[in-house]
Amino acid sequence: MEVFSAQGRDPVAKWRLSGSASAKNKVYDKDVKSFVYILEGETTTTKMSLPKDEKQSLGLLQRYLILQLYVPLGHSFSLEFGITDSGNNKRRILLSSNHREVTITQLHARFPLNILHLGVWLNLCMDLQSLVGDTFKGQSYKALENLTISASCRLRKIFTMKLQPYDTTDDDEIYCCETTNSGELDNIPKTLQLSTSPDIQYYTQVLICYVFILNQFNTKFVLSKPSNNIFYTLL
Repeated sequence: MEVFSAQGRDPVAKWRLSGSASAKNKVYDKDVKSFVYILEGETTTTKMSLPKDEKQSLGLLQRYLILQLYVPLGHSFSLEFGITDSGNNKRRILLSSNHREVTITQLHARFPLNILHLGVWLNLCMDLQSLVGDTFKGQSYKALENLTISASCRLRKIFTMKLQPYDTTDDDEIYCCETTNSGELDNIPKTLQLSTSPDIQYYTQVLICYVFILNQFNTKFVLSKPSNNIFYTLL
């Protein structure tokens, strides 16, 4: 299901925008042979959120959320999800390249997005079931209610899929983890696929069980606060 496309007269008509007008713009990108929407500046100020009305919800049910994007080298980027789980709890999950710490509370989770491939076009695929089920004990993903994307990036499309697309990175080998492509897979629909110039390389990067992947980095987690607020520090 297509959630966003940079094509058309006003691709962000249904989005709530934050930041200066000069930091957000639609341009034609010859590398991917289509229009893209650019977010530039700081992650704290330049944002686009869906739906536009905070009282409304998306109600997207499919497990995999894919963003076709390009994040430049040396720039920050973040994604924030508002999710309803199987217990009808409202959860928030933030993935950000600005953070060095993993923080998990009863209703919120924050992860450093330090495994993102930069300087290359991506089909960045989030396994929402894994992000919920492997973060909040005893819960599973029910629906994506809202989404916020923060600078900096070039964004072409956002869509959901029922099955996982094929991961084309070598992340499994780098992080010595189980193969990402072990489950049931599907091709990205032809109408949603990236079409690039012959000399432009792109990847499909699947983020499955983000905390699990971090553990495969041989990262040490130190518990620094007791009780329901679980606070980990990356060493």
